[in-house]
Amino acid sequence: MPTSPPPGNDDVAKLAEVAYINSRRGKKPRQDHDTEANMGLDGAEKYFRPLGHYRDRFFFITTRGRQVIHFPAAKLAQKPNLFMLAPLQWWEREFPSEVGFKGSAVDMAVNAILAACFGCGVFRMDRLRGRGAWWDDDRTVVHVGDHLLVDGERVEVDNIESRYVYEALPSLPLCMDARASDTEARQLLKLCAALNWENPLYGTLLAGWVVSALVCGAMEWRPHIMLTGPSGCGKSWVGEHVIQRILGEFVVAAKGETTEAGLRQALQHDALPVTFDEAEGEDRRTAANMERVLGLMRQASAEVGGNILKGGADGMAQSYSIRSMFCLIAIRVPLQQTADENRVTVLSLKRNTATDKLRFTEQIEPLVAALEDGDWAGRLRARVFANLDVLRHNARVFARAVGVHFGNQRIGDQYGPLLAGAWLLGSTGRVTTERAAEKVAALDGLLGDVRDVQAENDEDKLIAAIMAQQIDVSSEKKVYRRSIGELVELCNGQRTDDVWPAQAIDALERVGIKPDGVRVLVANKHDGLRKILEKTPWSVGWGHILRRIDGAQQGNSGRRFAGVYSRYVSIDALVFLPGEG
Repeated sequence: MPTSPPPGNDDVAKLAEVAYINSRRGKKPRQDHDTEANMGLDGAEKYFRPLGHYRDRFFFITTRGRQVIHFPAAKLAQKPNLFMLAPLQWWEREFPSEVGFKGSAVDMAVNAILAACFGCGVFRMDRLRGRGAWWDDDRTVVHVGDHLLVDGERVEVDNIESRYVYEALPSLPLCMDARASDTEARQLLKLCAALNWENPLYGTLLAGWVVSALVCGAMEWRPHIMLTGPSGCGKSWVGEHVIQRILGEFVVAAKGETTEAGLRQALQHDALPVTFDEAEGEDRRTAANMERVLGLMRQASAEVGGNILKGGADGMAQSYSIRSMFCLIAIRVPLQQTADENRVTVLSLKRNTATDKLRFTEQIEPLVAALEDGDWAGRLRARVFANLDVLRHNARVFARAVGVHFGNQRIGDQYGPLLAGAWLLGSTGRVTTERAAEKVAALDGLLGDVRDVQAENDEDKLIAAIMAQQIDVSSEKKVYRRSIGELVELCNGQRTDDVWPAQAIDALERVGIKPDGVRVLVANKHDGLRKILEKTPWSVGWGHILRRIDGAQQGNSGRRFAGVYSRYVSIDALVFLPGEG
């Protein structure tokens, strides 16, 4: 029986300790330092798998919990953390000592763990994938919590060969045995079309959103929608009885006071659609919250792009890769920036008349009742998941067709997935380029308002916001209230007024605007303009937006605006005049 190593020089004692432990296992002393560091982890895969490191954090996935856990280096030696990775008996067997699993045995175990994690390289949190549909190395992966469906075949979450890490999470009900037929699936189109829309196309787009939202994590572009309309038009009813009922547990339903942080934490790494009812933003606090939610939606739209990073209490940044499609429901449309309008399609319902209410009772309620009969929604979900590759293909084809038709690929990216989703409700076939072009051409009249929204950019909106602002003008002991637009027209001889042009010029300069012949100079920095724009998306950096206007010029030097010196942007006066520019 080997004896314990005698005391002596620290280095000698350490080597002796290694030799002693190896002799207990019947192993020969190892010469390579890295090999020594990894000793004892040969059978670790039965309990855990090292994933890598990030700064002082070390990441693992356990075979018992099948979830990713991580610890700072300083806490790896704590036994509760080690026992989360593997049971005590395993540690004692792999790192034995005469005094049990403590002291140098724990040190050797931690040393081996650290070496294994360093050997895996830096771990990125965006490798984590939660529940929902994903596209992984030309495969469809549907994560339903307790297992995966990889190209339709059941695979355990910890048994897929992938650069991504799929965790075990609460299960989502999905049965792929029975799938909705074309006739059954068309019932969703029929129901959505029967709603009281301002534009008949909106029913098709809603149905298409429901389909593509179900597999949003696997889509290359994720369009969002907003249901709006007057009070009592049925917006919330559509959200609850159509969208949420069809998506079932594959949707995160939020309401009212829900914050952007709450949504991030609810989603974590899941790729699930979100419905957000009462997304009004009526006061400054709720409006600020909705702006943060819209920021989350902007990040979620594209498959490529940066992650959302938030500081953590432990000093480690929290990374979120949001891959959701959102449906906002509200009376007021909170979209101001062009970036949001390019990503959110507004679907407007009309106020219900007595005739509409009667039609709802006679037509829509029976359709809803029919959809609730049996497991229609479950069969529809199975149809969509089973044809995910077809949906992706058709989304690209429709996106190109819409982009060519409107001469704007941004419009194509937004509407392609919606039209592809609607197509899947009638056919599981791959649409041809010619057929997609025919469908888009047939919808030209109904898509007319799309062109109007896309044509108005941030520069136009910024000019409109400035021109609509009313300011005080002093004239012969009287104070008049005029819009900036009216004063610019007055200075350019486009209107007559009790205010003199010279008085109009003085008032405009006090807010950072100087008429200068056929040009109008706008200060880059001015408290007057800042106050005018403080509740708009352009309260900072408006000069950069204005420079995008055709013919705009950055001044080579500064000018004085009623005594305030500032650099400026020079813009053709016709841009500010009604019906011009």
